[in-house]
Amino acid sequence: MTELPPELPPKMPQGWLDQLSATFSQSTRKAVIATILGSSVAAALVTGGLNFLLEGYKALQVAKTEQYKVCLDSHREDLKEKKAEYSTLAEKYRQLAKAFDDCLATCETVLNHQDVQKLRGFAYDSLDDVAQRLIDVKTTAQSPIIDEEVRKNLTELGESLGPAVVAVSDDGRKEPKVSVLPQFLNSCKNEIRPKLDQLGKLIQASMKNLKPEPCDR
Repeated sequence: MTELPPELPPKMPQGWLDQLSATFSQSTRKAVIATILGSSVAAALVTGGLNFLLEGYKALQVAKTEQYKVCLDSHREDLKEKKAEYSTLAEKYRQLAKAFDDCLATCETVLNHQDVQKLRGFAYDSLDDVAQRLIDVKTTAQSPIIDEEVRKNLTELGESLGPAVVAVSDDGRKEPKVSVLPQFLNSCKNEIRPKLDQLGKLIQASMKNLKPEPCDR
């Protein structure tokens, strides 16, 4: 085993410097360069990955925002269509209710003035008008947009009002059957009128409850 000198010389011999330089060149330098390169590549990969994720997130948010806008526009159009359908139904109902009131007033007049033949013609026309207005309401309410409870109430109204109008009308003579008028008027006031009023309330309530469907953000 070679013994080391007791102390280092004041100036390191050239041979020693050459050996150290060679050793550094072959091992330490490679390690340092590898470390530096490794750190740079890792940093670049991390930065690139983060940028990729950020851009992807931005694209996803933009897509979600556009989808949300499309959903809102679609639901606004649906609401607009529903309001239009209910506005038409409300108008048809208003016409039916007016025709119903006019019919009752005319039939009561005929009952009180049975000798005036002309009044009977007016009463017959008013009965026919009620029947036609009822058909108009039923036709409008067939839309799937109209609430099921409204259609159910309208069916119940039609099952009472329709047969009552048919029973009191003398189509051959184009006048009401005077003998049936008292029963008709009583049925209209006590049975049919509440159903007609209830239908109007349901239509108004349904219109007030119309709102656009929610969209997921």
